[in-house]
Amino acid sequence: MTTEEFIAILNARTALLNDPNLRERLALIAANQVSVDVKRRVFQKGIAQDGLEIGKYSSTSAYFPINKPGLPSINPLGKNRRKPGQKQNKTFYAKDGYSQYRKRVGRQNNRVDLNLTGSTALAVGVGQVDNRLPAFGIKNADAVKIIDGNEQRFKANIITPSKSEVEAAREAVREELRFIFGIPK
Repeated sequence: MTTEEFIAILNARTALLNDPNLRERLALIAANQVSVDVKRRVFQKGIAQDGLEIGKYSSTSAYFPINKPGLPSINPLGKNRRKPGQKQNKTFYAKDGYSQYRKRVGRQNNRVDLNLTGSTALAVGVGQVDNRLPAFGIKNADAVKIIDGNEQRFKANIITPSKSEVEAAREAVREELRFIFGIPK
């Protein structure tokens, strides 16, 4: 390689580093990596930021709606049918609490995973506000209330990325830069 070729490659790589599209590309890679890792940890494994289980669902008896959007309808009387003339119940009594309700609507109930209808999981991810760089976060107020409530109830940071998740995002960015600049690992 001649000196001129080396200088041309160096100038091209310097121009690439100054390109605002590269910053956005790298921010998107980092945010997506954090999103994937946090969603897997919270919504699939039920693990808080500190690596411990978020908690257990309540087993205190309570009444729950039988028709909740995003969930299958449940017969509040179990297999028994209504008697003619009897009004339709709008709630289901769960002797074993929210844990039993989750099981009744077909969800796992042995650990907290913040995933009943899927709406909270969909609201956690990558977004972009006011033409800023893409970032990981919570996209709507309802999900913020659900997550904040559970963080207070279980006294745990749930959605905040852990050190290992942040480091995985950094490594994804480094890997992308190695690819762009043709640097072997």
